Amino acid sequence: MSRSCGLLIFISLGILQGCGTSPSHVISDVMVEVPQLRGESSDAYTLLSGEQTPADERVEAASMLLSMGDNRATSLLKKTLAVDADKKVADAVLQAIIVSQHTPPRGLYEPLKKLLLNSEGALQYRAAEAMGRYANEQAVMTEFVQLAADKNAEVKDRQAAILVLSRMHTRTAVQTLISLTDPEQPEVIQSDAYIALALMTGNDTYRNNRGKWLAWWKQARNWSKDRWYASLIDSTTRQNARQRLELEETQRYLFALGRSSYRNASEADREKILAYMLTNLRPVRELAMELVLERILGGQPIDEDLIEALRGRLSDPDPKIRHLAALRLNDLADEKSADIIAERLVGHEESSPLTLHDDLLLLTNMPRKQAIPVAITLLDDETLSPTAAGMLVSAKEHGLMTEQQMKQASDRVHALIRPGKLPHPQYIALLASMGEMEDWAYLKELIDSPDDTVKVAAAKAWASSDKSLSVLADHIDDPVILPIMIAAAAERGKDEETLRVLADNPPDQAQVLEAWTHAMIEVSKHVEGEFVLELASEITKLEIPSASQSMTLAIDILSAAIDQLQAEDAAAMSVMQLNLLDRLVMLRAQILLESNNTNGALMDYQLLDKSFDDMDLYMQEAMLRGYITTLLRRDEIDDAFAQYERLDDLLVKQGKSPVEDTMLEMFLYQADTYADVNRSAEAQKVVDQLRDILGEQVPPRIERRLEALDTKLQ
Repeated sequence: MSRSCGLLIFISLGILQGCGTSPSHVISDVMVEVPQLRGESSDAYTLLSGEQTPADERVEAASMLLSMGDNRATSLLKKTLAVDADKKVADAVLQAIIVSQHTPPRGLYEPLKKLLLNSEGALQYRAAEAMGRYANEQAVMTEFVQLAADKNAEVKDRQAAILVLSRMHTRTAVQTLISLTDPEQPEVIQSDAYIALALMTGNDTYRNNRGKWLAWWKQARNWSKDRWYASLIDSTTRQNARQRLELEETQRYLFALGRSSYRNASEADREKILAYMLTNLRPVRELAMELVLERILGGQPIDEDLIEALRGRLSDPDPKIRHLAALRLNDLADEKSADIIAERLVGHEESSPLTLHDDLLLLTNMPRKQAIPVAITLLDDETLSPTAAGMLVSAKEHGLMTEQQMKQASDRVHALIRPGKLPHPQYIALLASMGEMEDWAYLKELIDSPDDTVKVAAAKAWASSDKSLSVLADHIDDPVILPIMIAAAAERGKDEETLRVLADNPPDQAQVLEAWTHAMIEVSKHVEGEFVLELASEITKLEIPSASQSMTLAIDILSAAIDQLQAEDAAAMSVMQLNLLDRLVMLRAQILLESNNTNGALMDYQLLDKSFDDMDLYMQEAMLRGYITTLLRRDEIDDAFAQYERLDDLLVKQGKSPVEDTMLEMFLYQADTYADVNRSAEAQKVVDQLRDILGEQVPPRIERRLEALDTKLQ
């Protein structure tokens, strides 16, 4: 490829590309002096010459050294421009010179000139651009005009001089370039001169047509100074627009290529690729952040090397990269990152509001004591104060704030609240966490706010406090407050009033209904069993949202109350407590039986049977009736008749006639059911046992039923 073609390619891609392949090490004579450096210049030079430093961070470090302007900084920069220095470092310094608003120090002129004349490719183009920053110095202009026109000089040196002139945008430079298009000049000199003219003027239509360039120059050399520079600005604007479009297209292609390379790599290599990308050019680092998020959302592993690379981006020169790094590390709940960010806040190393916002969010999840004073001061920043308030709430919850700090935070947030203006939800949370008595009346008023956001914040603050839940209960008909009240009740509801309010306000939404059910059960663990007994009976008559779900809830709250009583020492329980336990179990058994859960019902009746002798006659009778019904539904006929004999004795003891008891109807019904489904053996068994029990005392109504069964079974 000719130098002329190389120049055109650089014009298109030079902004995106680095300086090409170059040694990855820093030369030894530079490295040995690093330990002797001190202060800011030392830090900047260490970053500039670091082997793993990303390209744009190198440029920033070089820019810092340039801005210092002292002899030490200039001396360090001269070392990086040595012909045999690390090309990546030299390229970063050249870029810093190019983008600087000021003419580079005169002390860099000779190193730049040597680098220009002794390098090639992209690095030489950068050097020429940097030399062009001396355009206002007549001696520099004269030197390169003479070198470009010197027929006795080496062609490569003349070409280098043309590169410099193409960046000087003066009429003297144009005059020289026009003269170098003379056919008597070497062909490569002519070609480079035409390219330089096109680059300087932004006119790529004349190409190598000397006649058109001469005609243009005949007019342009007589333009006024203002018109001359206006023409250059216009042409440069058009040229930059073309280059920007080419750059965007190239960047899109490289991004697609980067994504494809990452996704086509083996899983074992992907994290290594991302860690490397995070130390590359800014657009590449941004792409890496996108791919890291993809891994996090996909539940893919993030190893320590990749996390360490992300931590390194917390001090990235680009605020957008720092912002993305904070978000990713927050997603990963990385504790070391919280330490790094806290120290950066303390050292006032962060100035980007967007990044500060994300840093505070990370510290909200992982608060650090040393960052609290900074967060308090950031309450004064209108854009950051809500996030700072959120971080302070978290710090208070973690027990990290002193009394003095809480007072400072409270004073500042009070100053943020304006009369007649609704407070930010985070201010509400901060006021609540500080626990000032006079603030609770204000927060109580906010629960009636017309703004749902403020209302929810105030309700949540109240729910998280130790204040009575009755305030929230008064607003439970508000669909915004209802889920907050339910969650608070599940967390700390311990009274009958709370349980009653919940029971009277079942929600319609399925998700909220699940939370409401959980809250009902939790509160049932703390209230008196008598109340639970009464409430469970009421619930079975409701349909929330169906009868079966109502019975399930009744069973659950009864179980909660039963578990609480059973957890106590049985020997120490009073007669009233034992009786209450029996009644709770009895009701649960009845509801289980009604729900066709005969296994559960049987277990409860067997449990009740253990305390049968301590029950009153009413309880004994109710228990036996339920027990018999359960056994019959389970086809346990012999056991059912055994329990009936106990019921028979109990009825006689009460002066009642067993043959008139409705329990006999239950047996007859069961026998009919067996006969209808061709289970004759079971039906006959019930009939035979009934005749044995009744003997000669068979009431006419029972006899007619038995005869009908006999006929059906023949």
